[in-house]
Amino acid sequence: MSDTPKDDDLTLQERKLLSMELASLEELRRIVDRMVSRKRAILREEELAAERERLEAEREARMAEAVTMPPAERIVRYRDPENPENTWTGHGRRPNWLRERLETDGASLSDFVV
Repeated sequence: MSDTPKDDDLTLQERKLLSMELASLEELRRIVDRMVSRKRAILREEELAAERERLEAEREARMAEAVTMPPAERIVRYRDPENPENTWTGHGRRPNWLRERLETDGASLSDFVV
């Protein structure tokens, strides 16, 4: 049995290709190989773009969720005995009322502990 296909086993496209010169077929193969590589690169870039869009949407959803979450409640650790509305949690910069009292009144921080 021969490995060569019979003409009646070939599709129309295969018959047309078989009628071409070998040099033309080899040039066609080089062109097809380049186009296959280019198409793969295009598909890869489209997949990456879709993945970037998906990740960006997830990030935006997380950011929206974080914005809607209430801030953690901080416990008041220091209070002005003369004006109870003046409070400080001990986080961040010392408030002006506390700095002024410590500097001018000679008080210590322990005088304001709740």
